[in-house]
Amino acid sequence: MTKRSTVAALLFAVFAAIAASSSALCAFDAALLNNQGVEFYDRGNYAAAIDKFESAIAIDPVNQDLHLNLGYACQAAGNHKKASEAFKNALLIEPTNLDAHNSLGVSLYHAGEIERAVAEWTFVLTMDAGHVAAAANLGMARNPDRADAILKETKEALASTVSASSDERSLAKAFEQGKSLFSRGDFRESEKMMAGIIAVKPTSKFSYYYLGMSQAYVQKNEEAMGNLREYLILESYPPESSLAYERAMATFKDLRAGKTINPKAAQLQMRAADAFSKGKTAYNAGDFFRAIHFLNEAYTLRPDSYDTNYYLGLAYREVADRQRAVFHLTKCMLAGPEYRSRDEAAKIAEIVKKLTK
Repeated sequence: MTKRSTVAALLFAVFAAIAASSSALCAFDAALLNNQGVEFYDRGNYAAAIDKFESAIAIDPVNQDLHLNLGYACQAAGNHKKASEAFKNALLIEPTNLDAHNSLGVSLYHAGEIERAVAEWTFVLTMDAGHVAAAANLGMARNPDRADAILKETKEALASTVSASSDERSLAKAFEQGKSLFSRGDFRESEKMMAGIIAVKPTSKFSYYYLGMSQAYVQKNEEAMGNLREYLILESYPPESSLAYERAMATFKDLRAGKTINPKAAQLQMRAADAFSKGKTAYNAGDFFRAIHFLNEAYTLRPDSYDTNYYLGLAYREVADRQRAVFHLTKCMLAGPEYRSRDEAAKIAEIVKKLTK
């Protein structure tokens, strides 16, 4: 390496370290503001708590917990319109958070949007029939004259489920550990963890998913097919996670056809799917530069992905980068009809036409 290239490499390393340090400081600032907001909330100073949570969100807008905390503070302050918006933003980041759906229902109800509140609580109970808070809220909305009795029944039901909740937390912790092992490529340990969870809770559909995928990557093909089949049977429609569903279905079909799954290629696909998911979430939250960051990572891994090119093109359009927007949206136009409907094709063509004027 020449002296000039050595200096360039050193400068790059310095800039990379500064960027990483800056990112870490931002995350620290957001966490600090959040903690201050929680302290104000606990002391009943909801206005100050709201201010802290909003400041934290300005730094870290795709942090679901910050939006939830803002929602709870706004509820406590009686500002249910603002609380509703906060819970909706949280759900853009994690659409399957049933507690957020339940809380959104509470704020909608207090804001006078009764039908929408009932729809939220009904959705929660469709996903989890044992969600006590949603059941109580729905019951009180339908029978306001029995509100006191329903509250009493709810407290009794919650008291009787304390030990069950503790067991659920232990299983949730084990599940997160198993997911982490899977993400790191330690498929044999992930397999053990998920098998243990299923032994205790045989209805844990995503445990079947991670167990089946782990077994596929260590060439336990028959066991993998059995567990992926269980996941696909237990999954709802539309699926809770379309990415997991599609990956499980593709893997099951490959295994059934006698193909061997390449774990390295599969991990690249997972990284691409994860980057795409983060990019799409950031796009929906209006954080277009963050969206571009993650979507470019997904594009590098899978440049032929229709969805990645679509959202990347839209994100570039939002930041007024016409050339890149046209490039990625044109790739979508050239994709086969199986990737998009006729209406969507027309919509993309219209966007490209406007960008190239």
